[in-house]
Amino acid sequence: MLAIPVTGVLFYQAGGREVSFFGMVLPTLIAPNPDLKQNIREFHELMGNAVYVVVGIHILGVLYHQFIQKDGTLLRMLPWKK
Repeated sequence: MLAIPVTGVLFYQAGGREVSFFGMVLPTLIAPNPDLKQNIREFHELMGNAVYVVVGIHILGVLYHQFIQKDGTLLRMLPWKK
């Protein structure tokens, strides 16, 4: 979860752009480098896609427990169903 925003910042900075966060300009961590920018972009996209896969697996797990096993796991996680 931390790698995605960090690689996003590095991607912008490798392209020679400054990054501002809540109005503050973040310090430059790397010098502009077009080749490194492409590698960082690919890693950033890979990590984002990995998050999609993990979320999808969790959703499938919820559906499996709710509709196939019918074990009440989802209901036990809801705070108002104690």
